[in-house]
Order: sequence, then C-alpha cells, then structure tokens
Amino acid sequence: MPLLGVRMALKVSPKGDQELSGFGLPLLYIENQNVDSTQLRGARRLFKTEFDRVLQTYPVASIIYEDFLKGGVLSFVGQHLLDKGGQAVSCFRQMLDLSAPETGLRRQVRKSYKSLINWGEKNLSLRVFDRKTIVPEDIEKFRQLHIYAAGRETRSLQTWYLQYEMIRHQEAFAILGELEGELVTAALFPYSPKYCYYGVSASKRELFSKPLSHTLIWRAIFYAKEQGCRFFELGTQNYPKQGDPPPTQKELGISTFKRGFGGQTQVRLNISLKIDQNSISEAEKQ
Repeated sequence: MPLLGVRMALKVSPKGDQELSGFGLPLLYIENQNVDSTQLRGARRLFKTEFDRVLQTYPVASIIYEDFLKGGVLSFVGQHLLDKGGQAVSCFRQMLDLSAPETGLRRQVRKSYKSLINWGEKNLSLRVFDRKTIVPEDIEKFRQLHIYAAGRETRSLQTWYLQYEMIRHQEAFAILGELEGELVTAALFPYSPKYCYYGVSASKRELFSKPLSHTLIWRAIFYAKEQGCRFFELGTQNYPKQGDPPPTQKELGISTFKRGFGGQTQVRLNISLKIDQNSISEAEKQ
C-alpha cells in the first residue's frame, strides 16, 4: 500500500543553477490519509533521509513547494522546509468541484459566458485528443499555433514530445479547435484519476475578439468529469496588490476570466528555500 508520494524534478537555468521543483510547477507531496499514523511516521522518516540525500547528491540551489494546507494544517514537507529556513507566501488557485451535477456546474458559470459558450458550440469544431486518438501531427499543429501566438518559440521541442507522451500514457488530454477549417485555439490538460489541471493553451491573437477559449475550457471540464476526476483546477488567481512585483493588468484579466467558470478560490502556501551548497559541503566534511 502506498504511504506517501512526491513529484520532484531538477530544473536547470541557463546559468547552471538547479531548482528542485515539479516539472516547472511546485514540488508535489501527498500522503495516504487511510493508513495507521505509526506507518506514516516511519514513511516520513524515510522520506526525510532520501530528501536530504538528494540535496547532497545534486547541486540544488533552491526548492519550490506548494502546500495545499489541507484542513487548514501545514503539511509535513512544508514544516520541514520552513524548519530549514524556507520562506512562505500565500497563493490562490481557482478550483471546481466536479462532483456537482451538470446543472450545478452550469449555474456557477458567469451569466455573460453562457452566450459566449453557445457561440463556440455553434461555430467552433472542437476535437478531444486522448491516448487512443492522438498522433504526432496533432501535437505539432498545437506547437506551431503556440509559436505563432507567442511570436517566437518559447519552449524546446522536447517539452512538446513529453506532453505528447503524457497524452499517450493517459496522463493528459488535449483539445484543438478549428474555425472554418483553420486551427485557432488549443489547450492541454494534465490529469490523474481524480484531478485535472488547465495546463497550457494558445489562440490566434487576431481573433481575441471572439470567445475562442470559453467553449474549449467548458468542454474540458465535462470531459474531465467523464473521466472520473473530482477536481478541475483553472489555475492561479491574482489580485491587484498581492505579490512582489504586483500582477500586470493582463494577469489580472486572466484571473477574472478563470473565475467566470465558477468554483471556489483556495488559499495555499508557496514555500521557497534557498540552499547554500558551501554549507552542505562543510557539513559533509565534518
């Protein structure tokens, strides 16, 4: 029986600094709440030993961790990182509970969105790509749209290959939308048996006056629900004077857009720990 799990990856900056996080997202740690507390304490001790071994093996300069504050309580890892000198700042995420019936989910949607979603259902041709239907050409179309929307290539080809593999292994799905036979919007949604996340998207900027994303996200919400997911995370919520530096008007606008699909705003803690490798080396010598 699994007792705990952690998702960690090393992100290397152009300068060579290594950050321990979770594939561009904060490090993720979960515990099985249905096991004996004695077993869990033993598993935590093993985790601390392995975690410290990782820090000694790799030249990690910083660690990024997001604490879900389940039940309003700081997690074991959050406590461990703060004890090591980590710093915590609050962050906010917009969450949909997919256990609600379809009528309940529809009632949560902002009134102005209903006509926009209807427009998309009438005018956009949306296709969901999963492990049974995805082919390399589909992810390449998505990549080219992303480059076109950004005005440049912002990510390596390898990251797109990894996302393709995620879909093939039932760890994500993608939705591509065409308008009059032309690809104009696309998005990728990583998911697990109970949790779905609005990952990456791209749309043609010259068509921003049209509600390209509304129907796409709406379709993703119900597809995730069909797969058995309990939660759908729309992503970060920004507020005018929250953060350093404070969010841009564009970021505030994106937050307002995401809230339009309903759900609740959850508070979490982003914990960052800077590591002095010289002090680790000295400790090893002693």
